Amino acid sequence: MIAQLKNIFSSTLHLFYPHVCTGCGSDLLKEDHLLCFKCIHQLPHTNFAKLANNPIEKYFWGRLPLTAAYSQFYFSKEFLIQHLIHQLKYRGDTKIGFTLAGSWEKHCRNLIALMR
Repeated sequence: MIAQLKNIFSSTLHLFYPHVCTGCGSDLLKEDHLLCFKCIHQLPHTNFAKLANNPIEKYFWGRLPLTAAYSQFYFSKEFLIQHLIHQLKYRGDTKIGFTLAGSWEKHCRNLIALMR
C-alpha cells in the first residue's frame, strides 16, 4: 500500500517536474539517470586505451615520465561532451562528474577483464 502511494506521488511529481536528459532535454523515466540512451551512445569514445603510443601518450612524451595515458572521450566544441564538462565545471553539477567517472570505471573494468 505504501509503495503504491509512493509510486503515485512520484508519478504525479514527475508530471509537473519532469526528469530531463542533461544532454538533449528529453524526458527521462528514472530520476537517477542524467543522460538518455541516445546521448550516452553519442558520447565520442576514443578507444585510445587499446592503442600503444596513442596521441595522448605522444602529447606527454618528454613532458612527464608516463608509462601510459589515454583520453576516454574526444573533446569537440559545440558537442555533448563540451556541454557536460561545462555543466560540471562552471555550474558545479557534480552528478555529471559522478556519471562520467562511473563510465570511466566501467571502461577500466572491461579493460582489466580483457587483460586477464
